[in-house]
Amino acid sequence: MKQMIYGLVSFGMLALLLGVILTIQGRAIRTDEVTLGLEEAMNSSMQQLCRDGHYTIQNREEFVADFLELLLLQMNSNSDVTVRILRADEKRGLLSVEVVETYLHPNGEKGSVSAQRTILLERTGGESS
Repeated sequence: MKQMIYGLVSFGMLALLLGVILTIQGRAIRTDEVTLGLEEAMNSSMQQLCRDGHYTIQNREEFVADFLELLLLQMNSNSDVTVRILRADEKRGLLSVEVVETYLHPNGEKGSVSAQRTILLERTGGESS
């Protein structure tokens, strides 16, 4: 009887520990996903903006759409993503974005991680008039 109680308590502690580890690891993975995905999408969008030739971004809507497409390609987890465009200016090469990813923890509760980033395209060389 005593060993059965020890076994049940040990099993309960193991299950609790496993839940804590999965929660912490899941949050770390999603934080990395949001941060790295946002960084990669913004850098790619800026490269697309300054690229001469094939495809040029004409207005703010195309700039934002290009960024959103690149961001969603970076996200690969089962979660809801909310994107707030704080500022977008294709002429100045400015993009400021906040991304919030909402997901479920192993215990069924909602969790969220967010990242905010601003990027400014630095143009080198003089522009002639």
